[in-house]
Amino acid sequence: MGIIENLKLFIKSTFKGFSGKKLSKKEKAEAQAHFNLGNKYMESKQLDQAEEEYTKALALNPDLSEALINMGIIHYHKLNREGAIESFKRAYFSDPDNQRACYWVGRLNYEMNEINKAEKMLKKAITIKTDFLEAHYYLGLTYLKKEMYDFAIDYLRKTVSIDPEWSEAYIYLGKAHYKKSEFKKAVDMLENAITIIPGDLDAHIYLTESYIADNRLEDALRTAKIALEIDTNNPDVHYLLWKIYMSKGDEENTSKERTQILQLKPEYIKVLEISASGKNITTEDIPIIVKSK
Repeated sequence: MGIIENLKLFIKSTFKGFSGKKLSKKEKAEAQAHFNLGNKYMESKQLDQAEEEYTKALALNPDLSEALINMGIIHYHKLNREGAIESFKRAYFSDPDNQRACYWVGRLNYEMNEINKAEKMLKKAITIKTDFLEAHYYLGLTYLKKEMYDFAIDYLRKTVSIDPEWSEAYIYLGKAHYKKSEFKKAVDMLENAITIIPGDLDAHIYLTESYIADNRLEDALRTAKIALEIDTNNPDVHYLLWKIYMSKGDEENTSKERTQILQLKPEYIKVLEISASGKNITTEDIPIIVKSK
């Protein structure tokens, strides 16, 4: 008999027939047993069964913060953001010093663009657990959104010091250094990201932009061509190739890339016009320009 079957049998045989509203030791024990079973289902990615067990645990012990957090994670993975937020906030109010509750509330704040709230909660998570990897990462992203690039770099560097294989942290370190016009440092960070995940399109796009900014056009061209192999019809890659060929004075390829871009995304015409006038338009600027059309 497996672990899950044993836990089910334990719950059924030990707690059968119990009722009553007051939370007793027996209720707490039963809630914990359902929580443990839910964890086993979570480990095997059986989310519906896990949710059912956590629901039973919380019916007995509504303040079981770890069950609330795991319920929130299930809602998050099921794209039920409202359910996730409710569960994480309940967990936090139940146990304000739970670092996982602080982290998840902060992360959802970040994703909802509630940046000041995110900063507060993520910093609290790190205060409780100083080597909290994910909290450092999202706090770095939070400061990036706040355009506080030195703070972003500090927290993202802490992230990669804890986990040197976290490629996304290197990508955002590259973006932070780019924003500070530290193009050589941006290149170093983005090259690290590509070493970890050679097929990451975003890393190649940002590295191409960093090479362009550092006037390393041959490196930019080489990197953009690799990006094109990853995604042949990506309009941002073709836009970067257009910029490179235009900077190199290659009129034939500049014209070809312009035609390709407008076939893929006719709305990029405004981007090309502004960029051709001499203004530096990054791929990050493109959605804003397109929407303002």
